[in-house]
Amino acid sequence: MHDNHDLSVGALQIPLDHHSRLEVNILCGDSGEVRKLGEHVIAERGVRHGRLVMLPVELKTETHSHGKKHSHRMCM
Repeated sequence: MHDNHDLSVGALQIPLDHHSRLEVNILCGDSGEVRKLGEHVIAERGVRHGRLVMLPVELKTETHSHGKKHSHRMCM
C-alpha cells in the first residue's frame, strides 16, 4: 500500500485475536488502478480472506488558497 499512497484515502486495522486482524483500506482513483492494487493486496502471502468492493464516485479537483494555492483530488 505504501507505493500507492496517492490512491489511499484511509485505513482501519482491528485485532481479532493473537494471530489475526481485520484490515480495511479505502482507495480512490482510476478504477483500473484501484482494482489492480486491491487484487495485489488480496494475493499477498498471509492474507486469508479478501474482497474488493468498488463504488462509483465522481472525482473532482478543487483549488483553494490557505497560504499556498494547490489542488486536492476529492472523491465525491
